Amino acid sequence: MQKDLDGYLEIYNTRRPHRGRGMKGQTPYEVFKAGIPKKSPTRKKPARKEVKTAA
Repeated sequence: MQKDLDGYLEIYNTRRPHRGRGMKGQTPYEVFKAGIPKKSPTRKKPARKEVKTAA
């Protein structure tokens, strides 16, 4: 059983391209070797409205 899991993980992480966010068709191993990507510009979050509570 462990041998089957090891084989699956080998293929999943080193041979199968992924299409997830930021993967750009690379394998997880390729992304790992390239390092942590620089943050992309993010949207500015809208300011939260203050809620007044009755005292």
